[in-house]
Amino acid sequence: MSKLDDAIRIRNHAIGLIRSHRGQWDKFGYVAKIGDMIISYRTPFQKIHAPDDASKYQCAVLGIRAENLPYGLDIHVKKKVMNIEWDDQGEIDIRSFRRGAWEEELLSK
Repeated sequence: MSKLDDAIRIRNHAIGLIRSHRGQWDKFGYVAKIGDMIISYRTPFQKIHAPDDASKYQCAVLGIRAENLPYGLDIHVKKKVMNIEWDDQGEIDIRSFRRGAWEEELLSK
């Protein structure tokens, strides 16, 4: 499987997990602690700050998107190991994805 395929599989599984666990909504989205993992899920209903000009410039230099897509999922295991965003039209942006044992741990839950 490709990195994108793995990221989508993990994203879909993580969303299912946070829906089945009791978490809480905050201003950034739905947050659930599952074992050693903290998973946060953002939908279009959570407002996020628009990037400032300096951030837009830095993103342009790095060749990455400055604006966020409407949906987002972050997974932390001591540090952020995955950040993925997507929209309803099928665009997916893997912002960060650090491979590790956490992948199998999450998928086994």
